[in-house]
Order: sequence, then C-alpha cells, then structure tokens
Amino acid sequence: MSDRQDTSSKTSHNKKFYERPEFIPIIIFIILFFLLIINTSLSGYPPSIEKISRENNIHSFMLKIDGKNFGDKKAGGEVYIEDLALTDSAFLKWTDNQIIVAIPKEIKSGLLYVVTKTGKTNAVIYTNPNETPELFSAMYRSERTPQQTGPNILSVIPLVSKVGEVLTIKGNGFGREQGKSLVFFTWKTQTKNPDVAEDSLPVVSAKKNDFDYISWDDKEIKVKIPDGATSGNIYVYSENGNSNQKYLEIQYPSGNKHYHNRNKYSIKYSIYIKTLNSESNNGLYLWIPKIIEEAEQREISYIQNRSRFGPLFDYKRVMLFYLDELKNGDQHEITLEYIFDRYAVTTEIDAGTITAAYDKESEFYLHYTGENDYLKPELAEMKQLSAELKGNQDNPYLTAKKIYEYIIENMSFCYLNPYQYRTWRLSPDSIQGDSFMYAILFCTLCRSAGIPARPVAGFLIDNKKSSIRHFWAEFYLPNVGWIPVDPFLADNSRYKDFPSPENAKSYYFGNLDNRHITWSKGFINLRKITPNGRAVYKAGLPNLQSIHEEITGNLHEYSIFWRDVKVLGIF
Repeated sequence: MSDRQDTSSKTSHNKKFYERPEFIPIIIFIILFFLLIINTSLSGYPPSIEKISRENNIHSFMLKIDGKNFGDKKAGGEVYIEDLALTDSAFLKWTDNQIIVAIPKEIKSGLLYVVTKTGKTNAVIYTNPNETPELFSAMYRSERTPQQTGPNILSVIPLVSKVGEVLTIKGNGFGREQGKSLVFFTWKTQTKNPDVAEDSLPVVSAKKNDFDYISWDDKEIKVKIPDGATSGNIYVYSENGNSNQKYLEIQYPSGNKHYHNRNKYSIKYSIYIKTLNSESNNGLYLWIPKIIEEAEQREISYIQNRSRFGPLFDYKRVMLFYLDELKNGDQHEITLEYIFDRYAVTTEIDAGTITAAYDKESEFYLHYTGENDYLKPELAEMKQLSAELKGNQDNPYLTAKKIYEYIIENMSFCYLNPYQYRTWRLSPDSIQGDSFMYAILFCTLCRSAGIPARPVAGFLIDNKKSSIRHFWAEFYLPNVGWIPVDPFLADNSRYKDFPSPENAKSYYFGNLDNRHITWSKGFINLRKITPNGRAVYKAGLPNLQSIHEEITGNLHEYSIFWRDVKVLGIF
C-alpha cells in the first residue's frame, strides 16, 4: 500500500503545472486580480467640486463649475440640481477640471453636484438669481420703502410708446450721473414661454453707443426705447441694485422684427505677438474688439483670457491690453473665449406707413448721417446718385430698397487691398469691390439721402464651422429700428460652404441669418493712450476701429498676427 502511495505522489510531482488540479483556480484568481487592477485604473479618483461661479452679467445664467477629476469628456457624466439632471444641450464645456453649463432660468435653487463614472462629488448650493430676496416689489408697492436704497421708479411717461421715442422715467435714487447704470426693457422674444415668470423674461438695454440716453439725473431719466424692445416691464439697473418694475406697452405701427432660430456659439479669438527688436522702457497697447451684445446677439459670457496681460479696461466695446518690457525673442499670445446666443432676424414692414420722421437735430441722426474717413455722403457724385434713386418720394424704406437694388445690379466683386478702402471712389463706368465696399457704398448712399445707416463688421460661419471675414450694413427706420441688409451676399455666392437662401436678393434686404457674428457696428474712434505713442491701424480686420495697436518707448520692431475667429462648438 505504501509503495502505491509513493508512486502516486511521485506521479503528481512529475506532472506539468497546467496538468495539476490547482491550475484552474489559480488562473481564475489571476484573471480576477488583473480585472480588479484594470477597473481601478479606469475608474480613477472620484470627482470633487471646488467652487461654482456665475459670469459677471446681470442677466446671465451661465455657470462655471471648477473642481477636479471630472474627466476630459462628458462621457455619460451628469450635473444635478436637487436631483434634477440638466439636459445634454445645456453643456457648453467639459474638461477634467472645469464644466461650463447654461442653467435654465426656471430651475430652482438647491444642492448641485456632479456624477461621473468614478463617483459623485460633494454638493454645493446653487442659487437662482431670480430667487434672491429683493427689497422692493413693483407688484405690490409703488412708493419707496424705508429699507430700499437702490433706484426707485415712480412713473413712466408715456405708458404707451414706440421704438425710438423718448421715455421719461421719474423717481429717485437714479444717481446724479449715469455711470454704469442702464435702463432695461423686455426683449422681443419670438414666443412667450408660459412656464417662465413675467419678471424673469429676457431683457435688452438702451445703448449708450446708439445715443439712447438723452439725460440722466437722480430723479429723472430721459431715454429712447431701444431696438429689440417689446411690451413688458422696464427697470433701472445701478450698482446699488435694480429698481422696481413698471409696465410699458410698445406699439409697432409701421412694422415688426422677429428674433428666432437661435444658435449658441462657443468661439475663441487670438492675437500672436513676437518681439524682434527692442530695448528697455517699451510697451505695446492692443485695442482688441469683443463680441457685442445686441438684440440679435445675446447672453454673452466672457469665459476666459489666456494671458497674463490685461485687459486694463473696456472702452467703446473694445478691450485695452498692455504688454510692457518686451525683450528680443519674446513670444506672447492673447486668447479670448466667448459663449453667446445668435438669432436670425426677420422683418415685416408696412412700407406705406413709413415716413421720414427723424429728429434731424438729434445726436443720433447727425452721427449716423455724417461723414468719416470711409463714408463721404457729401461727395457730389453720391448726392446726385442718391437723389436720382430717391426720386420724388420721401419714404426712407423705399429709398433704401432702391439703393440696395442699384448696388446689386451695378456692382461686381473684385479683390481689394484693404489699404485701398480709404481711397476707393465711385466710378461712373463700373463699380467693383469686396463685401466692405458693398456695405460702404450702401451706407454712403443712404446717408446722402438723409437715412441713418452704418456698416457692420464681423464673421460668417460656414457649414464647416470655418469663419470668414465679412461686412454688411444696417439702416434705421422710425418706430421700427435698425434694418439689416447684406448686399454682398445678395449679389454673390462666393462662399461655397456658406448656405444661401433660395432668393438671396429679396432675403438679405431686411433679414439676416444666424451665421453672422457681429464684432462692431459703426466706426469706433479711439485715441492714443500716450502723447508720443505710435498708433497702428490694421486695414482689413473685421472690426471698424481707428486704432488697433499703439507702440510706446523703445519697441523698434515686432510681428503680430490677428487670427480669425475659431469656432469651438455650435449648440
């Protein structure tokens, strides 16, 4: 018996490892061990929130969530507010350490947290701005309470008005000077959402650049009703808070404008600088345009500035940056990122009711019918041509349409050196130019005919999400507002990847798609910062400003590249 046991034992030891009975359990253990390691490495560390912050915009609901371990992509991740998950369309940016999300205005305050494949974050409190306790409510009171310290509206005259008419707001606490204070009107949405409270509807402000503010003191404001306003509540915003709200009815006897088909864009804009020859005590100022808020371009959030320089301040819709003590070989890049909504614009005009009821002594009229380096409405040939197109009628809408049709029929495309823009003249034999010159000729002829008009600069976004430098125009109608026109796109299909409407000629008089991104409207006159500074104008850039760069001190030579807009996403 013992001999058999010894033999059996020897046989077992002589077997190869994979033939032994313990082989399968060991292999299973090894596989499970490696699966555990792989799962651990893939799962990573749980996410966490460090802080949340809203953009510095009085009516913005854009929220930044800073933290770590969110993952480089959304990949199934969610953001919850009181156990309500935000929809995929709300997410504008998702990186490992930052999420940017558009919070719907109807979402209530509550605990916010992020859930990813690696776990759930800590919860932080999100406060809906509309739920912040207010000191004053126009729904129940029309007199100032002892607790209120901000502006207070007592009356609005008249209570029924039209776009462009002057409104008198009486009250107290407005401030002796306007400063950064503004008057806000209800914005003309395409349709009203019954689920959104009336006092949280989107708003549009009267614009300083459009000369909307006539006068301002502590007890009375005179302001023009701005383009894009509709019937609804108005209020005064100041650094001391918002006023109570008063209802204003706005009528449209001559036509209406609609804003629809929203695109939400995420873009970046960069300037690259390299120092070639410099000595100590030098500097470079850069006047960089920014996305401007208009009735058709809204909810603008300035996401970040990837630069250690500036901006020093904002002035006339541009930002001033300053680079100092540049050394030979230095390379710097300033990159600005924005998220904003862009709407298509459609107008419905009752041409027979339009009259030339302009206040011809107003600052607005004198500015938008006057001359500058590019627009020469007083030239004899412009006066003669505009008079011929106008004829005996005095209807600014019909005159502008005649000018538009004349340009399309008689002008042809040609490439121009941008430095020719200031020397370009109307030829009796042929008219040639690029989109800038189409816009300039339209505005010049309108101004010659006594119609306020301005060129608009920006970018087109094509089907491949590429940006194209472009110029178009607007003219102003009493009781209606600014009317968009794009004579170049109406006359040309040069951009093969840019979608063209079926009848471009009729469409681009009074209508505009949501692929136009506005950078500047009208010309922005800037002054040098230093008396001995050397100002530089960059011809051809899609922003209408007199200075782009200012060299100071011993900066002898540098190279600079103003890049076109790059589209990061369309939502």
